[in-house]
Amino acid sequence: MTMTLAGHGAIDAKAPIVFLHGVFMDHTMWNPVRDALDVASSLALDMPGHGASPPLTATTLDDHVDAVAATLEQAGASGCVLVGHSWGGMTALRLAIRRPDLIAGLVLCNTPLRRTSGLSRLAFIAQRLAVNVVPLPFFAAQAAKGLFHPDVLAARPELVDAMRERVAAMGRRNVSNTLRSVLLEPGDALGLLDQLRVPWCFVAGRDDGVLGGGVAARLERSAQLVRVPGGHMTPLEQPDAVLHAIGQVRTMVERGTQP
Repeated sequence: MTMTLAGHGAIDAKAPIVFLHGVFMDHTMWNPVRDALDVASSLALDMPGHGASPPLTATTLDDHVDAVAATLEQAGASGCVLVGHSWGGMTALRLAIRRPDLIAGLVLCNTPLRRTSGLSRLAFIAQRLAVNVVPLPFFAAQAAKGLFHPDVLAARPELVDAMRERVAAMGRRNVSNTLRSVLLEPGDALGLLDQLRVPWCFVAGRDDGVLGGGVAARLERSAQLVRVPGGHMTPLEQPDAVLHAIGQVRTMVERGTQP
């Protein structure tokens, strides 16, 4: 039986906006964006094993796609503009290809499109081993340093405290399963962009590592890349840029523009 996810918000309009967060976050990461939206209808989901959603068991990214699809169907959110950050973007991209009946437009924020390799992959393997050994507050603080731009953490140290609270609530098993199913197992996804049949754009910080490995060049060829100051947490670091991207995609949806 496919799990459904906890949703926060309401769906009561055509082309609603739905938000999917990244690892070790929850629906609240979208508050700066949702609070500034000019529409009343939006829904932010807690991804598997995060927030109020069911624990993440031995599942794959495809299972996460199924869970989001089931939740959108249950909420009556077909034809939505789907906005995903990092893991949420990985899930959103695959869902838009698999279920175009559910998705009218797509905003990908800081979304990894290359399979992890080299030193990055070794670092993620080490993190998965460490989560079973080191104190979770220490693990969470290191995760925050890896996700947020240093300038942002220097100005907003409360982000580390919030990360500690979320990771503690998840527990070691959920954290370990997240690292496996999101950061270690997924394959290369850059070619999936060619399969999109809905309007889309990609937003990322200039210092975000997801733009390496030829990703930035591919996105620039499609004229779909928006680069802003910062790192991997653009929805919290540069929410206005995400708002602008959502507005652009909504306009393309309304005009029936094809990618």
